[in-house]
Amino acid sequence: MANNGRGLLYSFVLCDGHGRHAAVADIASAEISGALAGDKRWHSDYLSRDPSDKDNSPESSAPAAFFRECAAAVLGDAFARAQAASLARFPSHRIGSTATALVLARSPGAFAWQVAAAWVGDSRAILVPKDGGGGGLDVGDGAVALTEDHRTDLPRERERVLKVQAAEKDAPRGKRKTVLARRVCDKTGMVGPEVLYNEATGVSLMVTRTIGDPLRAEAVLAEPELGFFEARDGDWLVLASDGVWDVMSNKDVADVVRKGKDPTRAAVQVATAAKQRRLYGALAPDDISVYVIEINSSWK
Repeated sequence: MANNGRGLLYSFVLCDGHGRHAAVADIASAEISGALAGDKRWHSDYLSRDPSDKDNSPESSAPAAFFRECAAAVLGDAFARAQAASLARFPSHRIGSTATALVLARSPGAFAWQVAAAWVGDSRAILVPKDGGGGGLDVGDGAVALTEDHRTDLPRERERVLKVQAAEKDAPRGKRKTVLARRVCDKTGMVGPEVLYNEATGVSLMVTRTIGDPLRAEAVLAEPELGFFEARDGDWLVLASDGVWDVMSNKDVADVVRKGKDPTRAAVQVATAAKQRRLYGALAPDDISVYVIEINSSWK
């Protein structure tokens, strides 16, 4: 986070590891957090802009546009750094991680906060408006989706994956590096969710983007998608792993958060609700991570 008297800047990162251990999640979290905090472009470019300049005033669209430009560059580099560090440490291991990062910034005198989201995988982020949806935000389900899960049922991801798969149509069976398939339990024959399968390495993943996973299918990317939004003091941000979103909708989580007395209690209540739903639904246990942040201009 940064506060140089001309503006406020904060970042939040959640990573959910998969595979034999969580080392890649730890690496990704440290690398992305460190890159966001230490990148000089925030200070030399965005935070150094003079608010007395009419193009940088709260009424102008210039600060928001410049924030998006700066955030896109910094976030892109941060995720690339995380991927490079993960592959350097684990060049041939079956481990990886999702990663979701949020950056919040506000210019002096501005009413709204600028929010940038970057993510790979299915650790989702939502915004829960304090007033139920002021500022023209789309809150049809009580929350604004800041990210979309990178799975094969996301239309744009599916289209991209199918193109990669089609390019390998002449490859011999057993050597194809991108195959849409479904997991099948050897003992029960139960058919599981759709995955991206690399026949050459034997590795399958539910997510279409990830950090690490050197043996992943060729169509699985490490490049993040980006989204840009606005928020206001009193709004809530929620970041959570798929252990929550597999059993709770955006509205379910928003309803719990609004009833919470403070961010910590709200996070505990969301995690508890998710665990109970997984238990009662006879679902396999899963890691559950939840961050709840109440946006406040008095942050130091």
